[in-house]
Amino acid sequence: MLRNVSGVHDMFFPLPDRYSVNSAKLHLELTNSNALIQSRSQLTVRLNKTVVAQIKLDPDNPRTFADIVLPTDKLIVGYNRLRFAVAQHYTEEECEAPDAPELWTEVDSVKSELAFDLMLRSKTPTLASIPYYIDEKLPTYTIKILRPQLEFDTQDLIWGALIAQGVALRLQHVPFEIEQGAADVPGRFNPVPDVDSDHLSGAELDTVIAGKHADIEAYLDREISERISGPYLGVFPLNGDARHFLLVVSGVNDEQVAVAAKTFASITFPFPDTADSVIKKFEQPAPKAYQLAGLIQPDTTYTFAQLGLDTTSVSEGQDSAIQLALKLAPDLYAREDTEVVLRLHLAYGAAMRRDSTINISLNGVFQQAIHLQQLNGAHYRDYRMVLPLRSFQAGDNNLEFHPVLTPLETGECLYRQQKNLVFSLFNDSTIEFPPADHYVRLPDLKLFERTGFPFSRVADGSETGIQLLDRTPQSVLAAWQITAKLAQLSGLPLYRTSLSFQPIHQDLHLIVIGDGQAMQAEISSDAPIHLGLENQFTYPLPPGSTRETTPLWEQWLAKLFNQPAAKEPTTMEAKSLRSVQTGGLGDYALAMAYQSPLYSDRMVLAITHQQHPKTFYQRVKTLVAPQIWSQLQWDIVIWKDNSDSLVWQQSDAEFFVGETTQRSKLAYYFSRHPLGWIVLVMVLLFLFAWLIHVLLKRFKNKHHPNVEELES
Repeated sequence: MLRNVSGVHDMFFPLPDRYSVNSAKLHLELTNSNALIQSRSQLTVRLNKTVVAQIKLDPDNPRTFADIVLPTDKLIVGYNRLRFAVAQHYTEEECEAPDAPELWTEVDSVKSELAFDLMLRSKTPTLASIPYYIDEKLPTYTIKILRPQLEFDTQDLIWGALIAQGVALRLQHVPFEIEQGAADVPGRFNPVPDVDSDHLSGAELDTVIAGKHADIEAYLDREISERISGPYLGVFPLNGDARHFLLVVSGVNDEQVAVAAKTFASITFPFPDTADSVIKKFEQPAPKAYQLAGLIQPDTTYTFAQLGLDTTSVSEGQDSAIQLALKLAPDLYAREDTEVVLRLHLAYGAAMRRDSTINISLNGVFQQAIHLQQLNGAHYRDYRMVLPLRSFQAGDNNLEFHPVLTPLETGECLYRQQKNLVFSLFNDSTIEFPPADHYVRLPDLKLFERTGFPFSRVADGSETGIQLLDRTPQSVLAAWQITAKLAQLSGLPLYRTSLSFQPIHQDLHLIVIGDGQAMQAEISSDAPIHLGLENQFTYPLPPGSTRETTPLWEQWLAKLFNQPAAKEPTTMEAKSLRSVQTGGLGDYALAMAYQSPLYSDRMVLAITHQQHPKTFYQRVKTLVAPQIWSQLQWDIVIWKDNSDSLVWQQSDAEFFVGETTQRSKLAYYFSRHPLGWIVLVMVLLFLFAWLIHVLLKRFKNKHHPNVEELES
């Protein structure tokens, strides 16, 4: 909605370097107020810095349809800006209220669309150019992973997972599709253009072939094959077509192939700028717990510059706020009254009305405001304000500073001066996070959706095991897709995650993927749902609250001090009934999380189907799509092929992981029971007085035994 005399809205869209644009068209559908004056009201559309359209806003025909051809020479590689700006008036006179409610135009964001005619460019690939091919700005992406044999073994599972993670990390949060196949037709791959190699063709997709040198040499050109003397990465045009690449991930033995796959997943800088490379050494640091990329550490102070925010000025009329991104650990635990302290370096302009403010919100929820009350403007170096830690959420947070700046002189017939309406926030402002423990309730699929926890507690995946229940291609693709999603959440490849087709008996958080009927009893014994010839399902009951009685001593103290006893908020307990029946999941896929039967402080996440392997990978691909992934919550979820089919429930089982100090436990208890704190202080004072009395009496008896005590 574009409001007021001069409303503005910006929209950004990506254009990857991999595509050339033959044509681009913007289709707009909009509705404007019927109170506007046609001769003075219009909408302009600007592409980057160029006006590409002007549309009259007609009050007699308020519904407008427009098709706008965008000049391709004004498009840039990267993110392009479309700016919609309106000039809206309701009178021919000079005097009008600039914020009158009838000044509006609404662009239909559902029916309006951008359409492109794109063509892939040709580019000679090098290892440094992989980000050109695997680009987060691509509208869609699919990669094909080939193996030298039809059957999957554990090494195929590990290598494919690392390759999928390397793709996912380059695409950032963009979902993608994986295809797999076996390069089972011997032949020679030749990277020279115009030479066709039918054995690796079939679908025009970026392709990876992974395997030991002895297994894949039949598919490679002799010159390339002879270079594989160790962990090897090579990238070449696919069948001579430089619009797509073939990536060779190989080595002399299994370990060397794994090193090559880890290297591919880890390349974050444009070198080597060559077609291939033999990796002579690969060392990865072992991260500690809670060392995810950009994760805020408790009991630490950060400048805004360290958090990626530069000094920024915002003027009235700009449809934007200053935003600070903060990523918190998923299991922070502290007292309810724990605070985050901000010390702001800010400045604002002069001659603003006294109702001007800076509204501060966290994750879209208003927290507090800064009143800009100095008529001559102000510059503050250490403006202190606090936010409760409980207002922050696990994972990503967005702290916004939104200026509401009002001119000093306003009115229908007055010039509206706006150039003085400016607010600046400097990058040496700081935010201080308090000490906190790590302690959290599980299972929680919402926490998993936001942060990957508990599998992301250590970023390299060393606390995670992934077991496949079958060797079908659909289950393998599903496992690759899930590991790719976890890598995107943690920001690093899962180098040390254990993947296997066999049961994993290590002390790890476990992800189980495949046919739910094949789950071993030792893993599924505590699961809320059991699949088999007979199926055990749970059905949620309405949650009920529990009533806790206040201890008698606390009631007595409350009467003594005439202070009501503090009461804990009631606990809503989830209840469910269980039913055993012959009917099964059908077309639904299932994700359920529960406490591991093997290790009490570990969680099991089962992502399964029931005898529907053909659709299983599509279900998992649907699961990781943003519209489904963002809806995960509680501990049991079933879904089909769209977001409308998603259903979740909470079982009645929970457990806690992490540790909290005795000091935190006592502080939390006394914050909820202040009368207990008063009693404790009184007892301690009495003991202290008694101890002083005893010591003074002993001193007198030793040094002044004949001196009588003074009578009061």
